[in-house]
Amino acid sequence: MFLDNVGIGSEKKCPIEFIQHPLEVRRIIKNFSLKPMGKYYAIKRGYDFELEVYIRNWIAYSWEECRFYTDGVKDNDFKSFTDYSKAEEYLGRNL
Repeated sequence: MFLDNVGIGSEKKCPIEFIQHPLEVRRIIKNFSLKPMGKYYAIKRGYDFELEVYIRNWIAYSWEECRFYTDGVKDNDFKSFTDYSKAEEYLGRNL
């Protein structure tokens, strides 16, 4: 599947595979770690106050990133893991 990256009827096309998840882009903007730092933080419920969006079933690669999405959130739900597959299992993702 392709999305038009210039406008309707344009000849230039952009494969959908190149479009990143908004929170992956967020890692770059906020200078969060792009690689795991030894622990994974599985976030079931969090919130991004700057974007005003709820965070659901996200795996953060650093405590700083996890704290950004969970601090000040009344019903936050997160847990740290040393194994990525255990973090995915906690979030209920199928491997």
